Amino acid sequence: MDEEIFCRVRAAYTRIWHGPDAGEVDFGARPVHDALYAAMLESDEWQDILAAGRLCVVDLGAGRGSRLVRQLATRPGVTVVAVDCCLSFGAPNLAFPAGRLVADVRRPPLRDDCADVVVSAYVTVNNALFDTVDARRGYVREIVRLLRPGGLFWGEEPGLLPDEVTSQPGVTDYTGVDWAHVHCFRRA
Repeated sequence: MDEEIFCRVRAAYTRIWHGPDAGEVDFGARPVHDALYAAMLESDEWQDILAAGRLCVVDLGAGRGSRLVRQLATRPGVTVVAVDCCLSFGAPNLAFPAGRLVADVRRPPLRDDCADVVVSAYVTVNNALFDTVDARRGYVREIVRLLRPGGLFWGEEPGLLPDEVTSQPGVTDYTGVDWAHVHCFRRA
């Protein structure tokens, strides 16, 4: 059943990204959070991560690419891995240079501790793959698995509740911004 749901979700996203209204559903292209991104990128914890010189960013459910990942991708030494289930994602122009990985975001074939930053935007909302608390908590566990110790997660996920994030082992320094549906944490 899980594989059947995944195939239906993938087919729906393929239609969306290649349909006439693709620009309308591209939440990541909207500038509504640009001021928040700018302030966040200037914070001490993000400056520490960015100062590392070489940085791996994993964008789960990349679509065409969020404006935050676009900003990160312009920095020297940043490598982006864009993960999406859509077989032809990025074909309408991924907004930044990235390695593209077609995979289920719930279990991307990436090694443990591979990312300094994981970004996820609008993956869990209105998605049948995340319709249970266990599925959403499993997604957070996968994000923690991908992050290196000390790595940061930034999620714009209206489908996640704070306790679904904070209850997971390895999550520390959680901050939520309710009006923006933002969840940010560091991996312990």
